Amino acid sequence: MLATARPIGRSAAAWVMAKANKRNSEAAPGRLSRGRGMSEVMMALGDFRFSVATTEYQGLSTSMAWRWAKKDRYGAKPGKQFHGPDSTSKTFDITVYPQSRADVLLFDRLRMMGDAGEPLRLVSGGTAKVEGQLKQSGADLGLWVIDGLTVADEFFLKDGTPLVRKGSLSISEYGEDEG
Repeated sequence: MLATARPIGRSAAAWVMAKANKRNSEAAPGRLSRGRGMSEVMMALGDFRFSVATTEYQGLSTSMAWRWAKKDRYGAKPGKQFHGPDSTSKTFDITVYPQSRADVLLFDRLRMMGDAGEPLRLVSGGTAKVEGQLKQSGADLGLWVIDGLTVADEFFLKDGTPLVRKGSLSISEYGEDEG
């Protein structure tokens, strides 16, 4: 999502609300807006659903690594021994334009899920063509854990209610035993 400069002479609150209203009115055909039914799920982590109508992520990065053990050798440079792949991690960049109290509490819900300390099932969303018809895909990506959550609030009402909540959610593979 590209950043848009706030027009001169317009309050931050008015600018943010206009931007949020514009996003809701520009919903793609076939996508249901808030309060009008179920929307397509982009991805689900446990019972938390990312979707255009609720909590939409603007960015998703995936990081992979491999483990190499360093073995010291006398009179020579250390050698490396491959120990296998490391856990994959994902980072969701999230922006919420709260329109209700539930919207303000979305990040608190993610925090409570992290506090629970339980692995969560990650399921991808999107659509797939099955027998000539578009259907929800729902690929199971296994169990994942919440590693971190960062939240920043911007543009406030007089009572301190944020008009924009931005956050970054970091998760990594739980490491299920294969077999």
